[in-house]
Amino acid sequence: MLPLLILLSLYLVSLLISKWRGRPDPLFPGLLAMSGMLLFTATGHFLYPQGMSMMLPPVIPFREELVLLTGLLEAAAAVGLLTKKYTERTAWGLIVFFVLVLPANLYAAWQRVNYQEADFTGPGPAYLWFRIPLQLLFIGWVYYFGIARKRKNPRSSMPSREVYPTLQITQPASGTNAPQLGGGEPGWGQSAQMRCPFLSGCYLLFPVPNAPVG
Repeated sequence: MLPLLILLSLYLVSLLISKWRGRPDPLFPGLLAMSGMLLFTATGHFLYPQGMSMMLPPVIPFREELVLLTGLLEAAAAVGLLTKKYTERTAWGLIVFFVLVLPANLYAAWQRVNYQEADFTGPGPAYLWFRIPLQLLFIGWVYYFGIARKRKNPRSSMPSREVYPTLQITQPASGTNAPQLGGGEPGWGQSAQMRCPFLSGCYLLFPVPNAPVG
């Protein structure tokens, strides 16, 4: 239930903010909401690895390692959805991922697994009446915002390399000992540039004028 609330809340808040700014964009809020939900669910893989490993049949080897690996995959997908170049490919990968993990949810429900307590006091098969439609919603959400809607809105205000907030490190001038920081596009003598899709999302919702440094 909590992942669903996070998904819907983030979507509504980011959509309202984009409308308030006068730049309504139905695509980016949907991807941002799914990204935030994936980061939340990924934390569970690291907080409850033993309990989540009980969601897999004992015949599967390295169950706890698989739990940690899928947590990393969810975190990576959260970044991929917000990276314009990889949005569609990440969306297809997430659809496959959601389909593959559904049997684990079915098994956990039949075994009454409570992954937070690492015991067998879970809600049981009745939980599937909620869990299966929820999984279908996740699949439909990713397809709609990450594939179908993106193809209809190729010029959406999705973050791209051109709008990412950047931190650039330039070579020190002659006679100085420390590197200098600056904004703008990479220029002569700049040795590194770091971009973050999550910072770009904040930049789109809350733009801050560039100020010269130094």
